[in-house]
Amino acid sequence: MGSLARRIVFVCVGLLIIPLLVHALLLWDRDLRLKIHDLFVDLELVGEGEQELVHQWVRLQKRNLGLVDLLLAHNSESEQEKLLNQVGLIQGLNHHFVCSQEGNCLTDKDSIAPSQEMIQQALASGGEAFLALDPKLKQPFVYVLRPRSADKGVIGLSINADRWIKILSSFEKTHYPVDLSFMNGSGEVIASTSPELKKSQLHIFQPDEWKKWEESRTIFDLFQSQKRDFAMEIALNEADFSLLVSIPAAALSAVEGKGLFINLAYFLALVLLVGGLVTFWITKRMARPMEQLHHVMDLVSGGNLNARYKNDAMGFEINALGSHFNQMVSSLLENIETVKIERFAKEALAKELHIGHEIQKSLLPETLESFGPLSLAAALHPAKEVAGDFYDLFRRSDEELVMVVADGSDKGVSACLYSLIVRSMIRLKLQETNDLKEALVTVNDLFCLDTGDSGNFVTAWIAIFNSQTNAITYCSLGHFPSYLIRQGKAMALTTKGQALGAGLMESPPVETITLEKGDLLFLYTDGLVEARNDEGEMFGSQRLIKLLEDNQYKTPRELVDWVIEQVEQYAPEASQQDDLTALALRVIL
Repeated sequence: MGSLARRIVFVCVGLLIIPLLVHALLLWDRDLRLKIHDLFVDLELVGEGEQELVHQWVRLQKRNLGLVDLLLAHNSESEQEKLLNQVGLIQGLNHHFVCSQEGNCLTDKDSIAPSQEMIQQALASGGEAFLALDPKLKQPFVYVLRPRSADKGVIGLSINADRWIKILSSFEKTHYPVDLSFMNGSGEVIASTSPELKKSQLHIFQPDEWKKWEESRTIFDLFQSQKRDFAMEIALNEADFSLLVSIPAAALSAVEGKGLFINLAYFLALVLLVGGLVTFWITKRMARPMEQLHHVMDLVSGGNLNARYKNDAMGFEINALGSHFNQMVSSLLENIETVKIERFAKEALAKELHIGHEIQKSLLPETLESFGPLSLAAALHPAKEVAGDFYDLFRRSDEELVMVVADGSDKGVSACLYSLIVRSMIRLKLQETNDLKEALVTVNDLFCLDTGDSGNFVTAWIAIFNSQTNAITYCSLGHFPSYLIRQGKAMALTTKGQALGAGLMESPPVETITLEKGDLLFLYTDGLVEARNDEGEMFGSQRLIKLLEDNQYKTPRELVDWVIEQVEQYAPEASQQDDLTALALRVIL
């Protein structure tokens, strides 16, 4: 019943309360949009007016500087200094100075000339006025410069920026309190009518940006915007600084429309009081179908799969849910039977694969620990029940031993079948002919007929050892090289032959080498060197060569087991990634 009551409350909230709140927010948003629009219009008008005042003031001061320059012309330095003091008394707020090209400056008694570096930077920027801290007073000053007509020096004037910004602000009257500030090129507020003003407190717009922001903003932007001062940056073309016109965020907080939300709260309280009694009765009656469905679910979870839900006159959507639950229980019974059948099928398949594993295992050569002067050992760890790798050892005569290590292009049943076909063909052809090349060409061409366009192939390393001469004739068919370890150094034994089944073969290259007492020959498949650890790094040929060189004098059985153990330690899941096959032989006589 409690769950149903909550649902009814949620419906009431969704159909009545939320729409009212949304409507109230939209009214509030519309009201605040108008206020912010008026604010931006005031900012823009003030900015344009102050921009024009600065423009006219700079032009006026440039003309005055021209007159002062004419007044100073053809006078000595002492007379020029007296004239500058007289001009300073007349101008009042403005203080004048004259600087030569060499950096020598004359000033009136209240003026401090800017440094030569500041003058050069201002002239290089092409501006007529610049803002800088006075190097001695540590106060911001606005400087206006004009090249002298008589020489290459400059004549200029300065005015305290804090005093000038206050004079400019006295000309403007708006609906909202307005602060004026000077901001330098790096974005730092240098002078302001509000001394505590900081740029981090400002929401700064360019004159052409505020309309785009006003159109794209959301109601969340309005809440955020009331926490920061609005400011508009006005560019001053004749100066290296800009003008900031800002309105404090507190100017809008006094008219947020709180009364609208209070009246809405009274209305909602009345709705909840009247509707509460009706909701209680409806909830109690509509809870019955839910209680019945809950009881049926308890029965099913307890194991009674024959329990079913019965429709109720006031069930509505609960009836639909009950019908789906009944269908689910019926489907569950059907799935249980299906799972049983599938389990029996999987068990049968697993049994067949196990039989295949035992058959493949039985086809591997019987234990052959020695042949003539050779001591031998081999191992095969399949990645699945059956492997695509295989090794083979068989006597072609009393003096000759054939050794094969091969790797199918896939894993599992298909790779196993193709590998066994190749194994049988190699055994048959090497019994019929003594020519290794001829036998391999025949095996390849027959295998190509079997594989067709399936894309399957088998790489192999095949060799024939003669116990009378200790000579070994070998051929690599797209396989990794085998390694001959002689006196602690590894030698790769390989030829450039193509994989069996990759295409018709003309005559594979064959090499012959004579083994010496103590030599170790190691054959393997790619599962050893391509095993990857948790970081994705392969075991690699160099690591395998190092193992073989360091352990040359282990017995073949010890060496094969040691190498596979090292690979599985390096890549714990190597045996699940690919088949691992290794064959080792040592010349002991």
